[in-house]
Amino acid sequence: TALRHGLLSRGQRSFWARFLKRAYQWYAASTTPSGKMLNYGDGSIEDARGVFAAAGALFPELKKKPGLLGVDRSKSNILRPSGYAFMRSGDHSDAPFMSINFGGWGGWHTHADLLDFTLWAYGRPLIEEVGRFGSYDNPIGGLFTDEQSHNQITLAFQHMSRKNHQGHDVLWHSDPTSDFFSAWHEAYNGVRIHRQIVFVKPVYWVIYDVVTSGEYIFKAVS
Repeated sequence: TALRHGLLSRGQRSFWARFLKRAYQWYAASTTPSGKMLNYGDGSIEDARGVFAAAGALFPELKKKPGLLGVDRSKSNILRPSGYAFMRSGDHSDAPFMSINFGGWGGWHTHADLLDFTLWAYGRPLIEEVGRFGSYDNPIGGLFTDEQSHNQITLAFQHMSRKNHQGHDVLWHSDPTSDFFSAWHEAYNGVRIHRQIVFVKPVYWVIYDVVTSGEYIFKAVS
């Protein structure tokens, strides 16, 4: 709208062009191999083709780059500024895919989730999270944002202090045979959650969690 009314300077046009390109490329990196946008925060599972078509219409130069809008979706990658990592093995629609959230609080659409993940294969969700259904006056809307609605360690009778916490000491390694992710948080009072994820491509994941509270240590492998 601002462009059409001539309200942006050359510098402003350049800034917003870079801003929007990064946003479109984030969606190219974060969608499943079958092209689905996931339940990030208050989102829902949606077809991303309209987003990619809009990106191509606004920035034709992105369509000329290799991959999807310049993003190689056959390889795993980590987008540290947004706090997400994506494990992949190929770009065909049935390829396995994992999204991991380790970022900071992103405003009021952020759910009580940290070091949580989603897992897709064969073009379908195998382990998915609750996003949001319907409008914000939904009588069970609070359940959508709760810790129990996300694939993470939860503690009975304790709520996560999400606003002031994120993943720490984030370690990431990716090569053609495997991916490795590791981070911890202390969003539960007096408790440290440490999660490590290994993806042995393209067959299976191993998830190793350690919960430490004072002198007590609990471990779980899945």
